[in-house]
Amino acid sequence: MDIEEIKTYFEQGRYDEVIHSVDLLPEVQKFEGTSYKILILCLRGEIKRALPLFAQLEKFSSAEESNTVHYIVLALKTCIKSYQGREQEVYEAFKAGEKYLDRMNRQEKNQTKEWEGWFHYGLGTLFLSSEMYEKPILEHLRKALDIIDSLPKKGGLEWILRNLTQYCAMTNQVETAEKYRKEIYNRMNDINHVFGQDFSLSMSAGFQWFRGEYEASIEGFAKTLSTFEGNKLYTLVVGVLNAHATIYLMKGEFEKAIEHAEEAIQVMNQHGFYWPYPWNVVMGAYLNKGDTETSLKYTKQRLILMEEFQNHKGIIKQLRWIAQIYYTKAEYEEALKWTEKCLPHTIRSKNLREQVWVLELIGIIYYQMGKLDPAIKYLQQALTLSKDLRKEFGGEGITTGHVQANLAELYSMRGDFDQALELMESSLALMENHESAWYQYNFYLTMGTILMKKGDFLKAKTQLQKSLALNKKYGNIELLADTLYHLVLVNCELDSVDEAQQYFQQLEQLSRTTTDPKVTQQIQIAKGIIYKKSPRAVMKAKAQEIFQHIAREEKIELDLSIFGMLNLLELLIWEVSSSGHEEVLAEIQQLLQRLDNLAQQQKAHTLEIEVRLIQSRLKLIMGNINQAMEVLKQAHDIAHENNLSNYQNRIERQEEEIEAELQKWRELTERNAPLIERIQESQVIDYIDTALRLVGKGSSQEERIKTPSAK
Repeated sequence: MDIEEIKTYFEQGRYDEVIHSVDLLPEVQKFEGTSYKILILCLRGEIKRALPLFAQLEKFSSAEESNTVHYIVLALKTCIKSYQGREQEVYEAFKAGEKYLDRMNRQEKNQTKEWEGWFHYGLGTLFLSSEMYEKPILEHLRKALDIIDSLPKKGGLEWILRNLTQYCAMTNQVETAEKYRKEIYNRMNDINHVFGQDFSLSMSAGFQWFRGEYEASIEGFAKTLSTFEGNKLYTLVVGVLNAHATIYLMKGEFEKAIEHAEEAIQVMNQHGFYWPYPWNVVMGAYLNKGDTETSLKYTKQRLILMEEFQNHKGIIKQLRWIAQIYYTKAEYEEALKWTEKCLPHTIRSKNLREQVWVLELIGIIYYQMGKLDPAIKYLQQALTLSKDLRKEFGGEGITTGHVQANLAELYSMRGDFDQALELMESSLALMENHESAWYQYNFYLTMGTILMKKGDFLKAKTQLQKSLALNKKYGNIELLADTLYHLVLVNCELDSVDEAQQYFQQLEQLSRTTTDPKVTQQIQIAKGIIYKKSPRAVMKAKAQEIFQHIAREEKIELDLSIFGMLNLLELLIWEVSSSGHEEVLAEIQQLLQRLDNLAQQQKAHTLEIEVRLIQSRLKLIMGNINQAMEVLKQAHDIAHENNLSNYQNRIERQEEEIEAELQKWRELTERNAPLIERIQESQVIDYIDTALRLVGKGSSQEERIKTPSAK
């Protein structure tokens, strides 16, 4: 037995044979053989098993003067500590290793080319596990690839290619990721690798997951699990469990997601390595379930872990997660406190991507607090930085696209539809020039909802159909449900009820694959809208029953609940205009008061204004002209305070209309005109329709930021 046989075994994936053969090596080769043994244990995730061996190697190196020995030990330390997530120790080892490398190069005695490759692998892996998808990952992993690929024996090359594939997939460089995946497949076949077939199959399953082929992906990953467990490849076992967990999260099957993610965390704890992804799934699943307290508990546990590891990138991630959880709980002041803790870390670490995300989140929080100007200011800062990120990153535009989509939503809420649509067109153009053009489905959905608010339903339908076509191929359950839901609404607006029914049936069918309560609520609302479109009173009564139930039940998604309440309001007005029953007016007033309270609690100023515009019409119907003008003045003040110029113009036009119609309303009041006539003259239905279009559709872009990425 000699070291060349060890290298051959390593290249062929015969890891147990490497581990058991080291003791058979000549004494002079045992140091290098033990180094391979430790590297293999590291790649498999057996860090607890590797640490005692590494301690022996460190002790041996302390008595050695050889630069080569010290360099190999530091390369191994870089790999081990990166798998443990101990960021500071990785940096220290890498920095020390560079000194030895420089010394060996100057002495022209560098016989450690292979270990230089594993040095770069360790640092690249640290960045990858820190979810810092920046240039350093690419630089270090490509350097590792070039070095190992240049050697006669290319042991471990598949692990470098795997990380490069993951990096390219996570940064949506699909074609490049596919190139690396094929390289893995070809290499495994060429050398008759022990677990190569399953290694390649897991990469293919990853691509099926990435393309939205969830069932095929789950099946592909499941086929690999026994091989990975049998070969003690615990890092790959965790990869499979995490993939299942993430897919179940995207499908809305939160209990299954938690079960698989917690099993992955248990495997990591048992063997002593750390990856963030299963933790992300657990936190995201509890958050999506509405269990914010458990999500917060996991996040704070992980923050303590990151502080113990001195993992600054992990600390940044956890601080942002905590801010997002408090944002989801509508505790906006607390959310801002955590973003204030997070932002300085991102600036000091020069982590542009996290800085963009934190600035974006601050903007979203300010919007929810009703502070539109600072919201736009922070989103503009995020947009500027995201463009810097694109320059540094070589054209990657998804982050810019997301920020622009959030800005577009804010502009649309303010009524600046042209500016909003211009931003969305820019986002779509970025995606068209990007390898991941398929990711456009999210932006087509956002553009469709903005066009619906503008009242351009035909164009909105076209955008939503584009989103649906891509979503069915690549999307996740939540976004597919959102798209189908909005297609029901837009077709009802266009009086294409038969087509709306077809999309509704697809939405119902989709609901059978998820336990997400939001999808259930969307189905209820979609059914109510279809019933409401019917000319028959019995169907409108069914719609009213559905919306009354939504108004009474727990607010699963506030935007959806508000939309249901506005539809109920419209049906109650329709009932009064048909029957003339004045007692229904009291129910209408109570509902308007509930909507106003919700708007004030959420600082939803556009809803506050729309409610007051409707209230002013109701005051006219009841003959209270002065009160109608007073309510309009309140609405004008809200619009002025929040720089909602489009709303100010609308309110001023309504004030002018009432002034011009004063005589008509006095006459209607004096002759005690029938209620039905007064409702018709008030045009209150038109005002409710406007409110439904502008503030009631639900599932807007800023709502979608509530759920953190489970990457």
